[in-house]
Amino acid sequence: MSVAPSGPATDTGSHARQTLAALVSGGAASLVSCLLFQPLDLLKTRLQQPVPGALSPRPGNAPAGASAMAASGPRPPSSISQVSREILRTHGPAGFWRGSLATVLRTVPGSALYFGALRLGRSRLDALAAGALQPACSACLAADAPATGGLARSRRSWPATQQGAACVLCTRPVGPGALSVFLPEGALSDVLLRSSQQELDLALAFAARSTIAGLLNPVSVVKARFESNYYAYRSLGEAMRALLASEGPRGWLRGLGATVARDAPYSALYYSTYRSLQGASQHALAARDVDIPAPVRNFACGVAAGALATALTHPFDVVKTRAQLAPGAYPNSLRALLSLATAPDMGFLEVGRAAAGRLGLPGSVSGPAAQAYAICRTAFSGLAPRLARKSLQTALTWTLFEEITRLVNRLAASS
Repeated sequence: MSVAPSGPATDTGSHARQTLAALVSGGAASLVSCLLFQPLDLLKTRLQQPVPGALSPRPGNAPAGASAMAASGPRPPSSISQVSREILRTHGPAGFWRGSLATVLRTVPGSALYFGALRLGRSRLDALAAGALQPACSACLAADAPATGGLARSRRSWPATQQGAACVLCTRPVGPGALSVFLPEGALSDVLLRSSQQELDLALAFAARSTIAGLLNPVSVVKARFESNYYAYRSLGEAMRALLASEGPRGWLRGLGATVARDAPYSALYYSTYRSLQGASQHALAARDVDIPAPVRNFACGVAAGALATALTHPFDVVKTRAQLAPGAYPNSLRALLSLATAPDMGFLEVGRAAAGRLGLPGSVSGPAAQAYAICRTAFSGLAPRLARKSLQTALTWTLFEEITRLVNRLAASS
């Protein structure tokens, strides 16, 4: 991790300004990107809707103010073009932004808190680790033992050695760029110094997103139902009241397990991959003496990191949608997860059987092959719009965040 040299205490006001800048930048960047890509989120939700038979609510538990989810309801369209035509026919072009308010209420505060938590967490970890690092000369590090007394537990680049700094082991003066020696000051410092930058990024992003996902899950439930065509809520307030009346406070936690299983790994994978790609691209471009503007480079890294994280976590997004839309059939996220294997979309199963028949597969093979095809298609339903939305939206959010943060810091420095 990036560690500052020991010395005078870090300016608390500076850390506070950086955290505030991260909150503002993250919220502003997220507002732009989530409104821009809302149509893709709506398409994704419609494609992931479970089959109508799974949508019958438990007796006496029909949502107040919403259309009943009848087992005889329309089968979810199986293609993006069908979904798009249905939305245009029912709501017109503005229908593609249905649920935008819920998306903003969930995404903007969530992103602001997430970026603020990352900034605050990194500064705290850096400050804690810095207290356990001291400069060491190359001779002592080469000798290792017994000259170091077994203290050279971690060798890291010393970013900016203070003027007149001396080796902590032999007191000889060292200059900028010297390596550092780890002087243990507690178990946590030991863990921090032994962990790689990528491991710390993963842990920090995982913890931040897990907490935020839990706090904002009620809005996530309403958002999914608002975007679905199985509920007919006329306003966000009506949706919240109906959810509370039909399921009580427990309804606000619907799909929470799947949400955390999706968001926490996604954020951890994205953040660590994004930072790794940033560093690798900088080194590669510098080695070839190629100059690409930072926003362009950051956006490209963001798209690649977003595509990878989205594809790996997509099945949990399907589970979340099922659990939040069909509480009668899927009382918890585990039941919704098991349903991907035990009750895949029958439309996909028929397609798999037809394909197996055209290939001339024997009955002993065609049945399991069709079942496997249906399970995979169900688990990855809605992947195309989500892949486009998440990779582009997250890349745009991070690019705007980097630029807005740079602007805010420059304005703060000039004032």
